[in-house]
Amino acid sequence: MKDCHAWQSNGMSFALSVLALSLVLLPPGWPQQLVALALLALIVWQGMVNHRRTDDLIYGQHRLLALTQELRGKQLLIQEQNERLAEQVDARTAELRDANLRLAAANLELLELDRLRCAVLSNGRTSCGLR
Repeated sequence: MKDCHAWQSNGMSFALSVLALSLVLLPPGWPQQLVALALLALIVWQGMVNHRRTDDLIYGQHRLLALTQELRGKQLLIQEQNERLAEQVDARTAELRDANLRLAAANLELLELDRLRCAVLSNGRTSCGLR
């Protein structure tokens, strides 16, 4: 019940109502003044509790806003890094495709040169294949 504001507020409202109604039932004089003083003290105490809770809520809201902005900044940074990495991957992939095409062309050229070498070496006698 200590951390539940709703229960505390209900209890405080009940206590304030009882004290306010008891003013009517008490005889005039010091008992009535004592209850009125207790009623005022309870109202002031409840105001201070509510003020502290409001301050805590405002602080929490500011902290949440600051953390949200920090998170958005980090998300933006991660997004930018992801975009840069994607660009680098695309560039490297294009380089690898070009290198593969050059290697394929070189392999075809080597096959043709090997075929010519075989033709020259065999001088028409036997065929020599790739080794």
